[in-house]
Order: sequence, then C-alpha cells, then structure tokens
Amino acid sequence: MKNTSKLLRALLLSLALIVCTCMLFTACGGDDENPDGDTTPSTDTSTPGTTESSKDEQPCEHKGGTATCTAKAVCSECGVEYGELAAHDYADATCTAPKTCKACEATEGEALGHDEVDTVVAPTCTEKGVTNVTCSRCDYTSTKDEVPALDHDEAYNIVAPTCVAGGITNITCSRCDYTATKDPTEATGIHVYDVKGDVVAPTCTEAGYTVYGCSAGACGTTSNLDPVDALDHDYQDDVVAPTCVAGGITNVTCSRCDYTATKDPTEATGVHAYTVKGDVVAPTCTEAGYTVYGCSAGACGTTSNLDPVDALDHDYKDDVVAPTCVAGGITNVTCSRCDYTATKNPTDPTGEHAYTIKGETVAPTCTEAGYTVYGCSAGACGTTSNLDPVDALDHDYQDSVVAPTCLTSGITNVSCSRCDYTATKNPVDALGHDEKYEVIAPTCLTSGITNVTCSRCDYTATKNPTDALGHDEQYQVIAPTCVDTGITNVTCSRCDYTATKDETAATGVHAYTIKGETVAPTCCTTGYTTYGCSAGACGTTADLDETAMVPHVYDVKGETVAPTCCTKGYTTYSCSAGACGLTENKDATDEIPHAYTEAGEVVAPTCSAEGYTVYGCSAGACKTTDNKDFTRRAAHTFVDVNEFDEIVCTTCQQSYRNIKTQVSTGDGTLCLGCEGDENGDCVCSVKVEWNGYIAPEEVFVTGEFTVEELTGFNGGLVRLTSAEETTLTITVNGEAFTVEAGTDLVVDLYSFETIESLVVSAGAEAELIIYKAL
Repeated sequence: MKNTSKLLRALLLSLALIVCTCMLFTACGGDDENPDGDTTPSTDTSTPGTTESSKDEQPCEHKGGTATCTAKAVCSECGVEYGELAAHDYADATCTAPKTCKACEATEGEALGHDEVDTVVAPTCTEKGVTNVTCSRCDYTSTKDEVPALDHDEAYNIVAPTCVAGGITNITCSRCDYTATKDPTEATGIHVYDVKGDVVAPTCTEAGYTVYGCSAGACGTTSNLDPVDALDHDYQDDVVAPTCVAGGITNVTCSRCDYTATKDPTEATGVHAYTVKGDVVAPTCTEAGYTVYGCSAGACGTTSNLDPVDALDHDYKDDVVAPTCVAGGITNVTCSRCDYTATKNPTDPTGEHAYTIKGETVAPTCTEAGYTVYGCSAGACGTTSNLDPVDALDHDYQDSVVAPTCLTSGITNVSCSRCDYTATKNPVDALGHDEKYEVIAPTCLTSGITNVTCSRCDYTATKNPTDALGHDEQYQVIAPTCVDTGITNVTCSRCDYTATKDETAATGVHAYTIKGETVAPTCCTTGYTTYGCSAGACGTTADLDETAMVPHVYDVKGETVAPTCCTKGYTTYSCSAGACGLTENKDATDEIPHAYTEAGEVVAPTCSAEGYTVYGCSAGACKTTDNKDFTRRAAHTFVDVNEFDEIVCTTCQQSYRNIKTQVSTGDGTLCLGCEGDENGDCVCSVKVEWNGYIAPEEVFVTGEFTVEELTGFNGGLVRLTSAEETTLTITVNGEAFTVEAGTDLVVDLYSFETIESLVVSAGAEAELIIYKAL
C-alpha cells in the first residue's frame, strides 16, 4: 500500500510539469509556422527563470512580482522566478539576541550582551549587603557580592533605680533604630527629702513649715518639715458708739488675717439732738416762719421745725401807675411780701414812660449782686429796667477736716453751702507707721528674721535677716560585725535631723569558738562538732571536726520478690549499721517469659488498616500487649473527586489517581489500553480511552500474574462483567470472588494488605483500574 502511494505522487508531479511547460510556451507565443506555440524545453543551464528561445522566438521580459529575502520575484507574465533575493531587513541586536531579519529570522553578528550597571546596597545591622546588577538596555536583573549583615553596634545606657522607678540598662544601636533593655532592677522605695522648696509662713491659726522634695528620683513626692508655731490673732478694736436709733458695738478684727468678731453691744439712746441746721423757711404775710433742724445723734433722718417767726401781715405798697402816652394812670396796691394786689387813684395817660411797675426780683448770689426788674407804668410799651440793686452775699464757708494717716497727709476741705465753691486749707503731715516688731529666731535649716507691722494700717516689712544655724551634729559610731555593716549615725541637738555616713562593710569573718553539740558518725552521715560564732550576734554555726561515715552493713533480711515477665526477682536486705533506712536488693533471679493470654479490645478492620485483637500479658504486672488474630482490611468507599479520574475514600479520606487501566479480552487475556497499531487496531481488540497520566509500559498476558510487576501499584479495583450465560470468578491471593451470570462485580484490592497474585477466569470481561496514592 505504501509503495502504491509513492508511485501515484510521482505521476501527479510529472503531469503538473507538462501542464506548466505548455502554459509557458503559450504565454511567450510562437511564429506563423508554429501557431500552436509547441516548443521543446531547453537543456541549457542558464539563470533560473529564463529559457533559450528558438531562432524565431522572442524571450520573455520578466516583470512584476516582489523579491523577498527568502524568495526571488515571480514574473507576472510567465510565473518564473527571476532576479536576486532581497536584502534582509535586520532588527537591531539586543542584549540576548544578534541582529535578526524581521521576515525570515536570519541572524547576523552576535548578541550585544548586557550593559551591566552595579548598584551597591550597603549591609545594615539586620540585612545583608548586596550589589544589584541591572542592564541599561533591558530589564535584566541579578545580584552579586553578598556581604553579611553587620549586627547591632550596641551602646549601653545604665539607668540607676530610684525611690519609685526601677533601674534598667537601655540598649541602642549607633547605626539603626534598634532598642532593647536588660538587667532590670527594682525601685529602692527610699525617699530622701533634702531638696528645699517653698517656705510656708505660719498664719494666725495654722503652723508654718518648709516643703522638701525627694532627691532620690523624679518621683515628685514632698514632705513638710521645719514646723513653725501658729501666730494667734493680733486683735484690733473699733468702738461704734450708740445713737438715738441704733445700739453701739465694738468690732474686733485681726491685723494679719480676715478674722472678725463683735463684743460689748449697747442699746440705742432714743434721744434726738436737733443741731444740724437745715432749710430756713421765712415768714409770709399770712404764715409764720421757722428753721428745719436735723438730728445729729444718729443717721435717723428725723427733723424738727424750730426758731418760729411770726407772720408779717401785708406790707402794703402803693404802686402808682402814672399815666402813659396810651393809658391813664392808676395806683396799684400790692404787698411786698405776697401776691396781694389792689388799685386806686386812676389818672389820665401822660404819654411818657415811668418805670414804676415792680417785676421779677433776682436774689443776690455769693459772687453776683441782686436786682428788681421794673416795667414801664406810663403805657403798655413793655419796656423794663433793673433797679433796686442788692450786694453779692459772699460765700457761706463749710469746713470738712480729713485726718492724716501713716502714709497720707491731713487737710481741711472748704465748700460753700450755697454754691459749688471748693478750696483746701490747714495741711497736716502724714503720721508715719507705728511699727511693731516680731523676731523669728533662726533654726538649723531656716534663717532668722524680724517681721515689721503697723498698728494703724496693714503695712508689713522684714529686716535683720540672720543665717540658718546649721545642724549641731552628734555622732554615734557602730562598728561592723561578721554579718552587720558598720555605720556612723548623725543626729542634731537642736532638731530631729538624722543621717548616716562612713558605712563600712560587714567583716564577713565568723569566729567559730563557742563549742556546742558533738554528733557521732553513722553509715549515712559524717560525725561533727557544732561551733557557734563569737564575732557578733549573728546566730550562725559551723560544723567542724568532721569524722568519716562508718560502712553500711546490709545483713537484715527482708521481703523476697518473685520474678515476673518484666522484672527480675530479688531479696531486700536492710542496713544494720545506723538509722539510715537504706536497703539493698540481692539474690537476683531472672525474668520469666510473657504470656499473652488475656484477650482484650477487638479492633475492627478499616479501609486503611487490618483488624486485630489486643492480648494482655498474664505473666506479670507489665501491662505489655500483643496484637493477634488479624482480620483483612475493609473495602474503601470511593467517590469521584474530579475530571482527572481522582477518587477519594469517604471513610479515611485517602485519595488516589488513575495511572493505568488494564482490560481483559473475552479469552481471559489482560492487556493495557492502547492507541492502536499502525493499522489503528488494538492488539487486544479492545478500545480504551486514556484518562491517566502515565503511558502504559507493559502488556500483561492471560492467566495468573504478579501485581508487583505493576509500576507504582498501590491497590486497585477489579470489575468483572458476566454475560447472561456465563458465571465468572476472580481469585486474589487465593481467595475467589464469583460474579453471577448477567451481573457485575467490583473487587476492592485495597482491602488486601498485600497482593501476591490475581487470576481472572477465562472468558471474563474484566477491567483492572490501578491507582497511585496522592
């Protein structure tokens, strides 16, 4: 068949060449004698695409077509290649590739290689150093010259403990922000109040003191020391006399604080003293006059009308209204003190003015004269004249005396009762302070001073400061002992100051010279004599003059223990040389064998393990066990996982993947699924679709075979399909499984611990699927 195909291809190629030759001759044309254009191909080996024409023929002038770097141009007239190949159109070379033709991928020269640029990354305390390599022309990257990390350059800052804060050693790194701590110590808890702060002066009711801060740490705690007694009140009396309406009282205050009190109350006098002259009401023609006096005995506001003046009666005045140019004259009768009026003696008008009509009287003031306005009575002309002048009154002086104080001068203020005139007179110098002195003596820690106050005002000052006395230190020296440190205790004879200095370490040297109890040696303890320390009241002792222990004597026979399967037998002997309680096991006998006869737990088989019965040992209390009476593993319960022919057991979750599929022929021959031979036929005449990942390597023959020959075998499933008239069997490790006629049977080989042999009866259609554990 193969040779026939080659001959047919050769015939077809020859026919194609004949057709092309005919077409070429027809295209190029012929002469008149050969109108059909028949020609014989030239045997001349000239340039491809050209032919040698006969003496009457014209050669084809090739044209058209485009040459490339891989093919010449093809003549558009005759279809023959002609000319030269086109030059390659090279793309530029890169770091990893030479110049390459864009059309045919031909190359020229070599790749450029990487233009490496090094970036050095210095090492840090925790990160390695490295040189990063990049290429300036492409995205190539790599690393080189790795340098180990530097580790931290540690610097230590020791913070000592204070009274409230523990000490610690802070660790930092000079190259990075690494921090850590070590060696924590607890706070000392001891405050040292020696930082002098605010001095709180004593008041009338509270003692004074000095605030001292603690210098042993930034704890902010303080203590109030150096007490000063309270001053008590500096009483000042202000006596308020009784008045006509209000009782009297003595008000008590303190010159140093806001203390107030009252004492010595008295009742109101009830007697008014009308001595404060007020308004003077002048008498009129019909009413008497009087003077209003106010009470000066108290701020009661009562008044009394005194100094009566009789009514004046009318002071008749004839006001002769002379005749004017327009009006006749008349005598108007009025009273000079009231509004009484009358008329008499009328006359004819004179035609001339006569200023006789008395009008408004303007009273004189302290600085200006008074007058009376007269109207013209000679006619209704309305003219007036100021007549009857009265001299200015001058001021009615009133004096207000302001007494001098410690810091301000005294003076007399002058005012007028009738106007707003003011003036001053009689200046008096300030009195100066009436100083009182309080001397505060110096103490060990505070300076002395004299406080100055004034009895008349709230003036205060200080003078005569004296330095603090300092402590009058007294010393008590305590010598060190073997366990106690020595020290000098310091106190002050004037205050409660205490301190210590000149601390010396304990000598640590005990003097064991006080002989005590002597203990004899035994078989388990050495003998010794106890000595007490005479170098201090430390109570320590030392065991000296040691004597060696005496030997053990194991001669008191005790319990005899029989041997078991897990322990040897022996006899216990006690020591008789002392109360040590020690024993020694001697006269040993060998262990006896285990006897696993006590049936215990029965463990059912699973799909991944055989079943068994646990037997305990009855030969002794060894608690050892032995598993016997094994039963075959149970079958897996498989379900499909995915399209890749993976299965998983729903009981143990073990998963498997198909690697091989075997199929038996009807005559009992087992074979692997295959793609077919060169004719497309399977050697076993069975068509199988592959769904595994490993191609078949062997073909197994009919009958019994050893499963160990299967590469990577972990187990498998055997499916038997029986025709309606045939009963089939499959034998695994000698155990036969039967499938009835017309049914299927699946045998799970995973239930066997090992598969030694597998036999399928002749005529069976059996499929063996082999899986690999995942």
